[in-house]
Parts: sequence; C-alpha cells; structure tokens
Amino acid sequence: MPRLVSKDDQCSGRLEVQYGETWGTVCDLAWDMDDASVVCSQLHCGEAVSVPRGAYFGKGTGIVRNDVFECKGNETSLWDCPRSLAILQCNHTSDVSVICSGECQLWKLIINKHSLFLEDRDEISHLLLSN
Repeated sequence: MPRLVSKDDQCSGRLEVQYGETWGTVCDLAWDMDDASVVCSQLHCGEAVSVPRGAYFGKGTGIVRNDVFECKGNETSLWDCPRSLAILQCNHTSDVSVICSGECQLWKLIINKHSLFLEDRDEISHLLLSN
C-alpha cells in the first residue's frame, strides 16, 4: 500500500511504499503522471495534478526503490502496474513527490422515498427499492 507523506495533507507528499514491514521511497527518474494517477485514485485523493521533481516534499529515509512503474493510469492499485527494476543512480534527493487534487472520487449516495441512486461524475445508476 502506498502513502503520501507531507506536513500539509494526506493527498500530496513524498511517495512511500511498503515492502514487507519496511517503508521506503521510490526513485523519481522514471516516474510520470500515469503512475501518479494510479496512486491518487488508490488513495481516494482525486486526480493527479503534478509530479514535482527533486524530493519536493523533503527527503525520505530508508531504502530508495529503483522500481520503474509503467502504469497506464487506469489500474486500481500501484501493484497492478507492470514494473521492472532499473539501474538508476538514485538517492533521497530523487524521491517521488505526488500532488493530487484531493477531491474524493467515492460514490455519492442519494436516497429518496422510492429510489436509490448511486452517482458519480460520469454515470448514474438507478436501483428500485422494494416496498
């Protein structure tokens, strides 16, 4: 499970990923907006806004992973993305930073006397309730 670490909020920060019981950072040399989109979505933080370079949210500690994530942007989890190990010369000055819109993309539930609506930005589903 990834997490974003910053002083400001939970939807922007330095990307940290857990491997077993150890948290580490990811090298930003091969990181892009498609990768960030998956993280923002997975954390229910809206859409990816930017991926500032150079440990924008400060240097992490522990290991720096050289995983190259090759997300398309529609995966549900960072671990669903294809990835490979690269020979990247990274240290904590290259920790991935992600800024998400912070707009929760969860379903909005609307209930009235006769109907139940599940609504999101693109689709409305209508389910009839039995009396």
